[in-house]
Amino acid sequence: YSNSPWMLELPDPVSKITWHSWLEMNPATAEARGIREGDIVTVVSDNGEVDVPVWVYPGIREDAVALAMGSGHTEMGRWATGAGVNAMDLLPSVAEPLSGGFVTVGTMVSVTPTGERRRMATIEGSSDQRDRPIAPAVAFLDLGHSEDGHADDGAHHEELMELQGYGGVQPVPSQDGAPTAYPLPGADHGLYANAHEGPRWGMAIDLDKCTGCSACVVACHSENNVPWVGEDQVVMGRDMTWMRIERYYEHVDASHASHLDVRFLPMLCQHCGNAPCEPVCPVYATYHTPEGVNAQIYNRCVGTRYCANNCPYKVRVYNWYRYTDENVPEPMNWQWNPDVTVRTNGIMEKCSFCMQRIKDAENRAALEEGRDVRDGEIVPACQQSCAAEAIVFGNLRDPDSRVSQILESERTYKVLDELINTQPAVNYLKKVTFHEVSGGH
Repeated sequence: YSNSPWMLELPDPVSKITWHSWLEMNPATAEARGIREGDIVTVVSDNGEVDVPVWVYPGIREDAVALAMGSGHTEMGRWATGAGVNAMDLLPSVAEPLSGGFVTVGTMVSVTPTGERRRMATIEGSSDQRDRPIAPAVAFLDLGHSEDGHADDGAHHEELMELQGYGGVQPVPSQDGAPTAYPLPGADHGLYANAHEGPRWGMAIDLDKCTGCSACVVACHSENNVPWVGEDQVVMGRDMTWMRIERYYEHVDASHASHLDVRFLPMLCQHCGNAPCEPVCPVYATYHTPEGVNAQIYNRCVGTRYCANNCPYKVRVYNWYRYTDENVPEPMNWQWNPDVTVRTNGIMEKCSFCMQRIKDAENRAALEEGRDVRDGEIVPACQQSCAAEAIVFGNLRDPDSRVSQILESERTYKVLDELINTQPAVNYLKKVTFHEVSGGH
């Protein structure tokens, strides 16, 4: 996969670095040697040497460094050639006696700073939750102690009241911010008059099952014609992924294994019932469908990027250039999904809950004597590709749907909702740990 731009631009699950190589080094080791993240160092073994930037990682031993294999090709193709360094240059050309494989561990190296630095092509924001409810966890021994056995999101307040839709000034009940409350009184007319009788699409993601493999990210790229942008654009923060795997560190007092608790969180558009992105769009390019999906009208968007500025989850991306034209030569453009619009420059885009799959299932159901869509008929690309079955999609208004039953778990929570009342349709289940939980709890 070294010559696949999808795979090269897929961030590493832990480092979140794309396209180029990096050397993992413990923070204590880096500090003792006067090395900062992004410093280029020369790694020398008895067999060769490479120059590579340092990435500081608290999950590696202080007396070791790590360098991923698979990069540094010289004659592999237009994308693989020159991307990263070849870790094989540092390894001996002998086989390990027991396995017969390469000696990939236990090679002694020296690390010397070159005095040069580079910006890393990374999508990482912050590895610290800063005590915000983003990727919380729950101790195994604490499960089953809630009063009613249902979810407790930690937010205790009086009944939430929202202003009426379409400019109403009379506060109305919002079912404590439940996604099924959409549309609120005052907005239930026109196309939305009978919206409460239809489905409200939503998703559940179990963080205890998520391994951070990022298969969902690649599947989203393939299904929704998401372009790759190249290393230079990623360095400037212009990656186009609709879905990303966020990674956070928490330090724990564990009697076994490491003191570092790594938590993964698949982040996509939350399809908020109280979406901050919608009221700031001057041309109504982003709006709510009667089924509660936060949709984007591409040919109406004028690229003000107000919606991206107002999104607390940072899941909206902007086409700075004609990536789909300039980065995709013939015949690679034939891979585009014909059911999804291919976007161009000046357009905002984001996760659509695979709307093309929703409409396909609804149209097929309508042709079969006008029946309703059955639970499980709509499977977004991310759910389809998840080997751990961490993602479940369905109708939140159907109490018998799999997603509704999963959300009855006491581990259920919504990212940041208790702080900003966005009322997301994407719900998460907390990671379960076997030690006491502190950060992000």
